[in-house]
Amino acid sequence: MLLGKAVRCFQTLPASSPICVAAIAAVHTALVRLPLGEPLAFGVGPTWLMIDDMVTITFNGGEVDLARRLHRAQVDAVEIARSTTPAELSRFCAELGGFNEAAPPTGGFASGWNGQRDERITVRASHRPVVIDAGTPPDVVRRLVDAAQRKRQEQPANSRSVRHRYPPQRGWVRVDPSVTCDAMTLSDLALLLGDPVELAVAMTRLNDEGQAAAIDRQTALAERFTELAALFATVDPQVGELLFSKLARSLLDLDEGCRIALLRKTVLPGLLDGALEGSVLASFPDVALADALCLLLDLETAAPELLAAAVDRLALPTERREALEPLLRDRLRQHPTTGPAAYGLDAALERFSRKLIAVNPSGRRHFADYVAFDLTVTDATIEETNRLTRDIEATDWTDTHLGTLSHLLQVESDPTSAVRLLAQADTLLDSLGRQGQWMTVADWGRRLRTLAECERSSRPEVTAAIAAGRRDFWTAKRLALLALQDTHEPLPPATTGALLDGFGAHLITAIVAGCHDPVMADRSLALLLVFGDHAPTVAPMLLPTLTTATGEVRLAIIRILGRAGAAYGSKVAAVLATGDDEAAREALHALTTIGSTAAAITVAQHLVAGSASTRDAAAEALLRFAPVQLQPRLHDLLANMEFVRRHPDLAQQLLDRISRPVSADMAPTLRALTALRFHLWNPALVRVARSASRLLSA
Repeated sequence: MLLGKAVRCFQTLPASSPICVAAIAAVHTALVRLPLGEPLAFGVGPTWLMIDDMVTITFNGGEVDLARRLHRAQVDAVEIARSTTPAELSRFCAELGGFNEAAPPTGGFASGWNGQRDERITVRASHRPVVIDAGTPPDVVRRLVDAAQRKRQEQPANSRSVRHRYPPQRGWVRVDPSVTCDAMTLSDLALLLGDPVELAVAMTRLNDEGQAAAIDRQTALAERFTELAALFATVDPQVGELLFSKLARSLLDLDEGCRIALLRKTVLPGLLDGALEGSVLASFPDVALADALCLLLDLETAAPELLAAAVDRLALPTERREALEPLLRDRLRQHPTTGPAAYGLDAALERFSRKLIAVNPSGRRHFADYVAFDLTVTDATIEETNRLTRDIEATDWTDTHLGTLSHLLQVESDPTSAVRLLAQADTLLDSLGRQGQWMTVADWGRRLRTLAECERSSRPEVTAAIAAGRRDFWTAKRLALLALQDTHEPLPPATTGALLDGFGAHLITAIVAGCHDPVMADRSLALLLVFGDHAPTVAPMLLPTLTTATGEVRLAIIRILGRAGAAYGSKVAAVLATGDDEAAREALHALTTIGSTAAAITVAQHLVAGSASTRDAAAEALLRFAPVQLQPRLHDLLANMEFVRRHPDLAQQLLDRISRPVSADMAPTLRALTALRFHLWNPALVRVARSASRLLSA
């Protein structure tokens, strides 16, 4: 009852919920009270649980819900050891509560749980065989099956080697009662079904536990084609010939796209390799066989001679081979890669050449006939040879090696092998760094980024290895090489931009980390300022470090954010409230670099209400703004008489920036300033009053 309640809690609540934790604690307490050494074991029925294989107990509430859930999860029995920990009980309840009945994994809940190697909680799957309906076979087929079974039984007991492709009792075959057999092989099933497609569907069900209605018949045939060919080759030769002819007919009945794909990927390569799946072509009609063989011409290494090798592999009778040759010649003439136009030669010369190289196993060939193929070294031949030599000498072997490693990473599926390929690339890139070839290093970063983005879903483990190689690339040693290069010869913007494009935030993060290294601090700070030339690109990468950086590093980040534009004005303005005077002065300069109206308002507000130690810097920064940015704040500043008395010189300069003619809103403020002409003890205020009077009279 307690276990059922716990599973029900995990269906709706997270594992960290107090209710779930209390439920697991109750189950664990009850479990440890069991007799020493005895586990909790029970069988599972649709609505009941069986304990000790003797007493069937029907429960209410949580037990019924637990029994139903385990039954739907294809569980036959559960055994929980007395030493099971609360964490293991919590994981068991969470996985059972979250089990997806609509899309269960192969083998049900038991296969997924037992695959975790949790020995304290053992789950046994219920036996649910796949039922294959073979119907009522014809008399001929029934006699063939009986003969095959008698032949197996007549073999000596020590020579009968039984190999199960599927577990015993994995599949049950429903046949007519007239067929008497206790066991059945796949070859017997092939005879009973009589259709290779039906057999492929049955084998797919035996493998995947799917329903026949949900399996695509064409896909099943394509996936099981090699297995079917190997199976048909093991039966009696006459029966095998019949089955291969049915397999050929099933192949020809496929949709055109599926048929051509199966021929190219499986059948034709199997024919050239001498595999069993290629022998099905011998059962094709002549026209279909010619069309299928001509698909070989679409390969990258296609050549007309490949057709001759394929025909030889089929070992066709002489009369059928003679009937096939005209069909192949017609298709060769029509094919764009093998016709005379494809060679740019005279058709007669082409036919003569083909005749010389044709191999007829029935006749003899004199090698003197090949004298016609003389090797002639002309001026064009010498020039082509010299060109190849120059191209070889001009090849950048390091870049070629990196390109090869990139292509290998593109197809590698093993993360361990991918790490080894990345290590080889690191050795080459260290050499390039010492030579100052940073553009090639940047190109490698771009390749890794592209690989990580393209293969993210299909090869997640390899993608993670590639991303880690790109993230950890910038070690202290490589940063030192980059900084040394910048010291001797400044890095051009094209190089720094390419490095940012290739490595992005990983490079900037490494540079910021180097700024806090006592050994690398000066060089890393210089590098940070160099990459600051790409402020719009670098600013988003530096923004997370603005609040944690200190000293010169923080000042450099503020400077770069100011150069990045108005989008970062609010982030720079936030520095003014941190109480760091040096950072505040740098932020004021950065706001003047931004130069927006909002930046001018921020500087003006700091001038009035900010720290006294940074007011001079704020005043200097305010005067650097263009008049059009100052206009919204001039009225407020000059109307503040306390501000004017404290900064008369700055007020004088602000008056000089008032646009003319004076607006109606500004006139009352100017008239108030004219009253300062009576402060004779402060000449600066008198000058302010005179300037205000001149503006009013203008």
